[in-house]
Amino acid sequence: MWVKYLENDCVPPGDGAFASPVFPARRVSRWGPPRLLSSRTHLPPPLVDSASLATFTISPSSTLTYNLTVAMTVRNPNKRVSLYYDNVEALALFEGQRFGFAPLDAFYQGTQESRQLAPVFGGQQVLDGDVAPANFRSQQSAGAFDVEVKLNARLRVKVWAFKVREPRARISCPLSLPAPGAASPPAFKPVDCKVWF
Repeated sequence: MWVKYLENDCVPPGDGAFASPVFPARRVSRWGPPRLLSSRTHLPPPLVDSASLATFTISPSSTLTYNLTVAMTVRNPNKRVSLYYDNVEALALFEGQRFGFAPLDAFYQGTQESRQLAPVFGGQQVLDGDVAPANFRSQQSAGAFDVEVKLNARLRVKVWAFKVREPRARISCPLSLPAPGAASPPAFKPVDCKVWF
């Protein structure tokens, strides 16, 4: 496997297929860069380290006023594969409806590096229909809100001198957050996200 060649700093003989813990099988040519053989790309799930709602209220007209802060860690455990994250954006959703959007800077992640991201969402958004406002009031009474934070990015992979564009990564982080002003809220427990391509 490719990983074995990478770990031993060897060059794969001929035009063989290779795979890594991060990315799937590819075919390497002695005359050119790797070519994608599979659309499935595997990354370790990002981790939400902390998240809190400073404001989360709804008006009689179903206007949501919000202030949400999130801290998350994106990891690259591979020893030979570096990653570029382009067109990075964070979204916040309640009951499947997007209420917040936060563009983030593109970044490069070297081998075995971790990167901390800290999207902040604040503003107002009207919730459509009757179900979302009703569920908001129900969750408010229970003292916690179910919020989803999503991270979208276009990936590029760097292997040796080659850079290969990957499918767009879609990351989903379901969170249960104490309502603002809740008495004795529980301590936040880190949450593993899910990754799709």
